[in-house]
Amino acid sequence: MHFGLISWVLISARFLLIKMKNTEKFDNADILIRDIWLVMLGSLKKILLLTSTITLLTVIYSLSLNNIYQSKAVYLLKEDIQYSSKQDISGLVPFNIGTKDNYHMNYIKSVLKSRDFFKTLYLNDNFIINTQAASGYNEVTKEIIYDESLVNLSKKEWLTANGESLKPLFGQSFKNFNDNFSSNIDLGEGKISLSFNHYSPYYSKEALLMINDNLNSYIRIIKSAEVMERKDFLDIELKKTSIPYIKNNLSQLMLNEIEKQVFYSNSGNIYFDTIDKPSHGERFAPKRTLMVFYSIVLGFIFSSTLLIVINFIRSPRF
Repeated sequence: MHFGLISWVLISARFLLIKMKNTEKFDNADILIRDIWLVMLGSLKKILLLTSTITLLTVIYSLSLNNIYQSKAVYLLKEDIQYSSKQDISGLVPFNIGTKDNYHMNYIKSVLKSRDFFKTLYLNDNFIINTQAASGYNEVTKEIIYDESLVNLSKKEWLTANGESLKPLFGQSFKNFNDNFSSNIDLGEGKISLSFNHYSPYYSKEALLMINDNLNSYIRIIKSAEVMERKDFLDIELKKTSIPYIKNNLSQLMLNEIEKQVFYSNSGNIYFDTIDKPSHGERFAPKRTLMVFYSIVLGFIFSSTLLIVINFIRSPRF
């Protein structure tokens, strides 16, 4: 709506400029400004009425919008990982991957934006129903309102049409997820801030907890698979060689991989220590006060421009 008002103002301004160029009577800019000012004074009541109407419609529209709540969480990269990423010390920690600064933070950032990671959430029908089929939130009963054309509320499952599930396709769900989920990486301090938006202040927190749990499980599976591959390779090499020195080094590498395997199988949170746990969602949108403020400003400009254009069109000087 605001974009439409701005477009109208620009078109009207262009119209006035054209008239100024094509009409000799308006060669004097002072006369034009005086006429515009007189029109505004004479039409002040109409301008205020139009502005009030636009503002009232904006208020009604803003109140019709559902509240969006945002839950936030802050995590800190574990100290030993930060240390290991800056020093070339092999095996300093069981999951030392490389020596480049910020490797782990960039890795986490990439995982959170990946389609493969979202698959772990997409396979959870409860998560997709609560995030993709929600249409609002009942502030009285504290319950999520669902789109009944998509979900069987009694069974809490997707409806079908022509034998096909109405569950959103993966691509659409992935886009909707990214519209509501955000992550901010502070490479300097090793912090990652996560947030999730939802109609329900309670489910926004629950969803963020699920995302964090899935993130750890996803990384644990990937890293465990990498360890298994390296163990298999080392096991083959150990059987090939009979040279004591090489055999000893391979044994040390194998021991290191076993330590990693134990770590991944027992660690709760692989990369992060929690600074701020996922919070109860706070109202994030819509920004009703800002919407009303913009409607007053743009409504006044629109009303003034409209009446000025109408007046000049009707003026016998044209």
